[in-house]
Amino acid sequence: MTSRLGFPLLAYAFAAVMLGTTLPTPIYALYAHDLHFAVLTTTVIFAAYALGVLAALLLFGRWSDAIGRRPVLVAGAVAAIASAVVFLNADSVPLLLLGRLLSGLSAGIFTGTATA
Repeated sequence: MTSRLGFPLLAYAFAAVMLGTTLPTPIYALYAHDLHFAVLTTTVIFAAYALGVLAALLLFGRWSDAIGRRPVLVAGAVAAIASAVVFLNADSVPLLLLGRLLSGLSAGIFTGTATA
């Protein structure tokens, strides 16, 4: 029974994590207004996501082969949850950068592992 549910659960988790990585995007304009930062700062915050994805793929790309897919997917989900918590509490640019970096890490970990 677990094997029949494996793919749908993985697809659901993949969709949830990928959706979670994009959900904060529309509110960056609100963050910029409230925290008084420029468009360049928004660009840097977006770039933190790419750095997170790249780091995840380079550093954790082979972990699923070494320790198994399930533990790596759990780590990706934990990074996604941590990112959401940081975004919910973000009141400064460094916290936004951290949230976006964690979001990129979760996307990189999940994408590399779930598509394997």
